[in-house]
Amino acid sequence: MQFIKLKSGSSIPILGLGTWKLKGSKCKSVVEDALNLGYLHIDTADLYENHKSVGEAIKSISREKIFLTSKIWFNNLDNPKPVVSRFLKELDTPYLDLLLIHWPDSSQSMVKAFSELQELKKEGLVKNLGVSNFSISHLKNLVDADLVPDVNQVEFHPLLYQKDLLSFCKKYNIILTAYSPFGHAKILSNSVLKEIAKSYNKSVAQICLAWLFEKEIVAIPKASSIEHLNQNLDSLNFNLLKEDIERIDSLNENLRTCNPSFAEFDE
Repeated sequence: MQFIKLKSGSSIPILGLGTWKLKGSKCKSVVEDALNLGYLHIDTADLYENHKSVGEAIKSISREKIFLTSKIWFNNLDNPKPVVSRFLKELDTPYLDLLLIHWPDSSQSMVKAFSELQELKKEGLVKNLGVSNFSISHLKNLVDADLVPDVNQVEFHPLLYQKDLLSFCKKYNIILTAYSPFGHAKILSNSVLKEIAKSYNKSVAQICLAWLFEKEIVAIPKASSIEHLNQNLDSLNFNLLKEDIERIDSLNENLRTCNPSFAEFDE
């Protein structure tokens, strides 16, 4: 496994397992399989309703070896401590390695909310704090208040190459994490990616992950089979040629596959 240093000094595994839509015994089984294969980074959220299943699965490995992320919904930000305490009880863990604000919300101050989350870090309930689905304008508000998040988790893949957002995050040492790195499978049929994948004898999914890793972006693809878990791991074992990276860079179509009605993205 490869790791990236957060500005706090913590190390986050560059590849993790996303658990959206995984629930119950299936979630527990998949997380256990991932850990047995060598995954060390598990991503969940209160909204996923699978904390208990994830918690049961991670008992199979020493807690200090796992990087565990969860997310708090914006309607819980006014009084976050009891909510996060519930997270910890459900996950049966004394702390989270990373807590994210799941989505920005213009009806309340994200600066105030993120500031209040700092108390959870001081109390040792969380080790690192970040955000998810924050655009540059949202991040600027935090940066201007001297509240730089450790991580910004967003949809990111070759057809949604958010180059300006990536540059902004790098400028302030905010690690970018890519969810839906395959665009909910919509990019797997792309002819250029298929051509490149064939030249490496890899899958399109593996090419997408390798492209992200070349840019020092953390990726958390969901996988539910041993085959796909292994394939995602194998994406760590090869590098793309510069000319192929440039070809992939040129594929951007601003294709968002996760775009709920309440989302607030920069134009």
